[in-house]
Amino acid sequence: KSFGRKLIMAWRSAVQRGAISANATRASGSVGWGGVSGATRTTMAMATATMPLRGPVHEPAFAPQYRPLEEFGLRTVLRSDELYHQEEYNKHQQFKPLKGIYPTVSNDAFVAPDAVLVGNVEVYDKASIWYNCILSAKRLIRIGAQTNIQDETVITESDRELGPDHDGSVIVGHWVTVGHKCVLRSCTIEDSCLVGMGSLVLEGAYMEEFSILGAGSVLLPGTRVASRQLWAGNPAKFVRVITAGEEEFLDASAKKYDELSEVHKFEYFLPNNFAYVDAERRGIEVGYKRQGVFDAF
Repeated sequence: KSFGRKLIMAWRSAVQRGAISANATRASGSVGWGGVSGATRTTMAMATATMPLRGPVHEPAFAPQYRPLEEFGLRTVLRSDELYHQEEYNKHQQFKPLKGIYPTVSNDAFVAPDAVLVGNVEVYDKASIWYNCILSAKRLIRIGAQTNIQDETVITESDRELGPDHDGSVIVGHWVTVGHKCVLRSCTIEDSCLVGMGSLVLEGAYMEEFSILGAGSVLLPGTRVASRQLWAGNPAKFVRVITAGEEEFLDASAKKYDELSEVHKFEYFLPNNFAYVDAERRGIEVGYKRQGVFDAF
């Protein structure tokens, strides 16, 4: 980029001095544009065509002669129909089976339309799984009542058993808040805990009730956080005992996200947002059909 910019400035200076013509065209052979080589000419044309003018808004003393890159056999972007295969209806599936086992979700829970639950995932009453989350279980992932798993969090299992009393599953208790972009792997989190956004809770880690893990922390495998303690850092270490106000906040956070999920749930279940229902009405078959699924609509 620096080399191309220098070439452009040199060319502009030469034009202003009258050494070459601003409207110079390509000559025959390997030299054109008033003696500039073909390779240099192409570099200058590409940079001139893409470099914006800067500075105050006025008519510049020298206006570069912009030429389309197609003249040089070049293209800046591809057309959208060359990049994407577009369909009228999205085939995204929220719930996917694994080894014949489907996720089990309470009717009172909220699972965002672009979240993905795979295999033996249990979501209890009033729990919420937010946008772009992925929960994938061969053994078991259990999300307790009124627990919120926030946007882009990933919950997975180990590919092995961790011991005689730990099969590698993930258990998250009731009234737990798991912040945005967390990773939980084969861990256990008791009731009324907070996992700060961007944190990692790794294999065999354990958080007792009313404990807090600070944002961006890494709870190493096998680490146990005692009840009513705040841990933070990478690796996470004990910081202090939580205050009474922080303890109240833990339950308030669960309640807040429960109320928020009700708002999103209402919007999600409006008829206009059911794309596959609209497809059925228009005579387009999508996804898997089950007898009586659409009778209520």
